[in-house]
Amino acid sequence: MCVRVSGKQPELWHPDSGKIERAAAWREKDGVTIVLLNFDAVGSAFVVFREAPAGKRPRGRVIRNGKDEALAKYS
Repeated sequence: MCVRVSGKQPELWHPDSGKIERAAAWREKDGVTIVLLNFDAVGSAFVVFREAPAGKRPRGRVIRNGKDEALAKYS
């Protein structure tokens, strides 16, 4: 998912459980935040962007099936 937001931490808010978690993999490029999302067949979540903590940097790696893959592959 690509959103025209930068400088903020993406969070996933799950409406079915009320759980809030930081996005597992995301990065910023040219004023756009790219978030990698994986859902169950009927899964959903709100993506909320809040101010990133000082010194917090986007995660740039994805672990898929036990293998480390570059997030850039998904942008």
